[in-house]
Amino acid sequence: MHQKVGRQSYYIQQTIPLATYKGRPFDLRVSVQRDDSGDWQVTGIVGKVAASGSHVTNVAKGGRVRTCEVLFKENGFDVERTVSAVERASLEIVRYISRRVPHLADVGLDMGVDQSGMVKFIEMNGRDQRYSFRKGGLSETFLSNL
Repeated sequence: MHQKVGRQSYYIQQTIPLATYKGRPFDLRVSVQRDDSGDWQVTGIVGKVAASGSHVTNVAKGGRVRTCEVLFKENGFDVERTVSAVERASLEIVRYISRRVPHLADVGLDMGVDQSGMVKFIEMNGRDQRYSFRKGGLSETFLSNL
């Protein structure tokens, strides 16, 4: 390993055995924003399914957009309970981060749900562009967050 990386610093991300849709892994884009009073709220959740033969869910790389309800049902997850768990985890994460980065107001979280239904944090984007919502036919969510 030392020969490959030398003195470079790297972050190593734990592998998450993501739940799948038709045999393809998926993750979720969670749009989280501050409201008029400064409180955080989840304003949308959309699923991103990897392209065939890929583990990358990025829509620009061939991933497909699906509603989280469809993805959770496919895996036998209780839809209401899983959506609630994703929202709770997302709000905890942004509240924690915003104590350290106080001017955050609009973020996109990439969240995963593993094969057992546990919610996992993948990454945060400091400005959520919400393209996945528009591609998924969720124009109302896309437009309400602009």
